[in-house]
Amino acid sequence: NLVIHAPNVHQGGGRVLLLALLGALGPGTARHVVLDARLRLDRDLPSDVEVERIAPTIAGRLMAEWRLWRRTRKGDTVLCFGNLPPLLPLPARVVVYIQNRYHVIRGGLGRFPMAVRVRLWFEHRWFDLGRRRVDAFIVHTPSMQRDVEQQLGIQAKVMPFVNDTGSYTRRAMSARDRAGRKYDFVYVASGEPHKNHTRLVEAWRILAGDGYRPTLCLTLNPGDAPKLCQWIERQKLEYGLQIEITGATGEGDVAGLYRAAGALIYPSTFESFGLRLIE
Repeated sequence: NLVIHAPNVHQGGGRVLLLALLGALGPGTARHVVLDARLRLDRDLPSDVEVERIAPTIAGRLMAEWRLWRRTRKGDTVLCFGNLPPLLPLPARVVVYIQNRYHVIRGGLGRFPMAVRVRLWFEHRWFDLGRRRVDAFIVHTPSMQRDVEQQLGIQAKVMPFVNDTGSYTRRAMSARDRAGRKYDFVYVASGEPHKNHTRLVEAWRILAGDGYRPTLCLTLNPGDAPKLCQWIERQKLEYGLQIEITGATGEGDVAGLYRAAGALIYPSTFESFGLRLIE
């Protein structure tokens, strides 16, 4: 039996990949799925799959680990989708999917708020405690495999997978196409520091100083990144930048933004996968 353990995945590229995995489940392929209470499913799961929702709290996460230990049987395969191995020893085969480079490259956390740094410190200790009880680690790119093996000293297998990209067509853009676009550039990303929005807006300031003001769309949610959005708004007013912040998060919204933009810009400094580049 397959058990998918993903109690801490609910947004960003991790959400997209997890939804693609859940969408591939058929009857009899999985017995139990553990999901973050905040994750919105885009389709119903097979009726024989038991779904457990976990509250995004420390108590909720610890309870999820205890329930996983109680529920798992010998002969099961547990796929830990959220970068961390099980906290307690399991009788099953354990596979950990690592997608967050901050669990691999341990430095460079100074830009994060203190609460995030503390959380990552504890997650690093968690990972180091449980890694010896893992049967296999999987990653999605050769560069991530190299980082895992060099930084952590463990073997990892590359198993790339992406959501269906049939709605996206790769081709050269004609002058007529560009003329009808709403934006010159679009950057599809959330507001974490490594997404590098600050440097991108600073580049737009330099362009404005030279008399160039290309239009730029950012998919930021002011509720999730209030300080960043407020800073961008100040830069827009002071330098006359043509930047629009939209909270688009759904895949249909993203596809629409691609069609409305002349180019995708991607200044992120710390990605392990680059889902938008794949799209």
